[in-house]
Amino acid sequence: VLVLTTESGVRLALQHNERIMMARSERIKADEKTREARAEGLPQLDANVNYDRNWLLPSFVFNDNRFSIGNDNNLTGSLRLTQPLYRGGGIRAQVKEARLEAQYAREVERAVRQQLTAEVEAMFYEYLLAAELARVGDLAVERARANLARVEALRRAGQVSEYDLLRARVQVAVVSTDSLSAQTSVDEAKVRLV
Repeated sequence: VLVLTTESGVRLALQHNERIMMARSERIKADEKTREARAEGLPQLDANVNYDRNWLLPSFVFNDNRFSIGNDNNLTGSLRLTQPLYRGGGIRAQVKEARLEAQYAREVERAVRQQLTAEVEAMFYEYLLAAELARVGDLAVERARANLARVEALRRAGQVSEYDLLRARVQVAVVSTDSLSAQTSVDEAKVRLV
């Protein structure tokens, strides 16, 4: 049996709601864009290594002597360091834009969190109100039936008219309908809450 309070309902909604997960994902993506924009201004180091194996070296004959050109193994490497010195303020603008976008994403996530919290609390209190109205409806039905039994006893004793008996029966029917409607509202609120 799951017992829900407003706090546990809000906590469950924040953990499993699709809207909040999407907002969190967008915030994380925006934070990573900030890191990416800052990386544009940092030095970049590229390394490259090539290895070649020469199976058949070119050779020539000179004065009855055979000479080979090159080596059997050829290893070449290169390092390249690049650092942007000035891009007309483009990197600073990219970083600023990325930070503003990340701040916006955080605010969107906060707004979604607040909206979801308000929705869950409203549904929870709607359920509590519907349950209380159903309880009041049940009490009203009990009182109307007790009144009907009293009026029937008085009618048998000849102390009330047929009109009073009919009015008591109508009151039971009306209050019973209201009670059923209140119970339906409880069931609907429970479905929305869960």
